Amino acid sequence: MKWHFHQLKKSARYQETMTSMRQLMAEGQTDAGHLLLYEYTPIVTLTRSTKKGSLLSSEDALYRDGIEAIRTDRGGDITFHGPGQLVGYPIIKLCSQKTSETKNYNLLGYVRWLEDRLIDALQSLGVTGLSVEPGFTGVWRNSKADPVKRKIVQIGVGVNGDGMTRHGFAINNDMDFSYYFKHIIPCGIEDRPVSSLKEEGYDLTLERLSEAVCYSLEKAGHPDH
Repeated sequence: MKWHFHQLKKSARYQETMTSMRQLMAEGQTDAGHLLLYEYTPIVTLTRSTKKGSLLSSEDALYRDGIEAIRTDRGGDITFHGPGQLVGYPIIKLCSQKTSETKNYNLLGYVRWLEDRLIDALQSLGVTGLSVEPGFTGVWRNSKADPVKRKIVQIGVGVNGDGMTRHGFAINNDMDFSYYFKHIIPCGIEDRPVSSLKEEGYDLTLERLSEAVCYSLEKAGHPDH
């Protein structure tokens, strides 16, 4: 499968990026994928699955701290985006597993594929101790010195009726978590810590992360094949 990798856009505004994502979804390319890459201004996104209690502050309190609250149609619970985080939206067409008159798409298989690609990308940059966590999505890290698994990549995706994927992943590179965590319970998970590559001892740029992710997707081909 051919990929079109879009240049990393910084200080991105969420609604503008959603317009770009939906335009690519509407094109419905079957033989090519797109990867949109962003670094956002501070936002918190909520979904239909956001649990009561995941948002700790009012939207007015978020606004006073310069954080925009937005409701979105991705999967998962509440999350945050902002400076120091790489957000990527792979836009591809999944193959239909048609039964009777119903189109079914292996969204969970796509999530597992995406986790594998992101682990591959981070390992290529020397990041060790990476894994997935049963019962959760995303990429986690631990070490012999600290065996507690810490989430460093969030994943929240969806698929439309034509099999086009939407939304994607967020890699925590170098973020000020205190800016967000007084307002939300990240991903609605109270008993699992969140970390960043910087906190884990890795000094990387968003540009290097982008290059590694693009290479990992390019060499992997289509998730359904």
